[in-house]
Amino acid sequence: MEDGEWAAIEIKLGARQEDAAAKGLIELRDAMVAEKHGKPPKALIVVLGHSGAAYRRKDGVLVCPISALMP
Repeated sequence: MEDGEWAAIEIKLGARQEDAAAKGLIELRDAMVAEKHGKPPKALIVVLGHSGAAYRRKDGVLVCPISALMP
């Protein structure tokens, strides 16, 4: 965004990729904040290719099933 706000989203359609995706998003956040002396992201989101409820992991990463994005 123009004011420097940002979010990071990773889409994983395969099974059992949530942990790796979350780890990658956390590493990206840490690198972006350190390099740019910038704001941390408003959200880190992993979109998974299954149905179910969205939830927040203990590390703060949001997990959202792709089915939750459909009307």
